[in-house]
Amino acid sequence: PETFKDYNHFLSIVDNFLKTKTIDKTRQIWWKIRPHLDYGTIEFRMLDVQRSLKNTHMFIALLQALTRTAVLEKNKNILVENLSLEILNDGLWKASRFNFDAQLTDAGDNEILTMSKFINKMIDYCFESLKYFDNESIIDDVKNILLNGTEGDKQLEIYNKESIDSLKLFLIDDVQYN
Repeated sequence: PETFKDYNHFLSIVDNFLKTKTIDKTRQIWWKIRPHLDYGTIEFRMLDVQRSLKNTHMFIALLQALTRTAVLEKNKNILVENLSLEILNDGLWKASRFNFDAQLTDAGDNEILTMSKFINKMIDYCFESLKYFDNESIIDDVKNILLNGTEGDKQLEIYNKESIDSLKLFLIDDVQYN
């Protein structure tokens, strides 16, 4: 969403949505990240269910580390908060559409770099928090994905080389529990 001045600013927007019947419940706000009013947590809408619990752990560990790092920076008054929504949306589009060689702009410092370099920059940014939560091991998982591709890449490969039926069988039979 846009940048909010404070929590009350956020609540006033939610209240407006409710009053004007834009939404019936606060859970109907589909921002990429939002405070969850029912649970008092932060909700991230950035990834679909993974076939691999290892990848699920990797994404959760990254979210946890990024959140902790941002909170630490906020407490030190050094968090960059006024980010261009256009640049963020461009990065989201490219991340969902292109490979790791796509050029992105870092909304924090306007550096232009490949998605793979941006991912490594993200790891560097939150490394101390990964250590704090004893999750440094996920860095190898990230490097493996950067080297060998994503689950989506594997699914497209099966679909293109074989068939939709082969892909369906793969998705059913190849769930990874570790």
